[in-house]
Amino acid sequence: MKRVAVTMGDPAGIGPEVVSKSIPAVSGECLPVVIGDSCVLKETVNTLEVPLRIKVIDNINNASVSPDTLWCMDLGSLTAFKKGMPDANNGRASVAYIRRAVDLAMQKEVDAIVTAPVSKEALRLAGFS
Repeated sequence: MKRVAVTMGDPAGIGPEVVSKSIPAVSGECLPVVIGDSCVLKETVNTLEVPLRIKVIDNINNASVSPDTLWCMDLGSLTAFKKGMPDANNGRASVAYIRRAVDLAMQKEVDAIVTAPVSKEALRLAGFS
């Protein structure tokens, strides 16, 4: 089964919601592993009342196909975040998620990358052009 790194997107945006709602739909087609921050995903899943368990892993090989589990490689980029507002910390976190996914692809640990939306304003605030 193909392993897919799914970046969480901007923590303050729609990315965590899209990821949380889509994981059950695709888990039979591939093995999705979310690259992000578990604190954001936990809040999102609880708010949306999505029936998912979040399991934090540090190695992609620890994930297995399970439609009720959201596997997360927690980068620990954030301890707090504000929804709906561009923020430099969220911009830096979004870049970290993408960079980790690219590293996994370059090391052939994943077969594909899917990125959730990022905020161009948050990236600019974080110093990225």
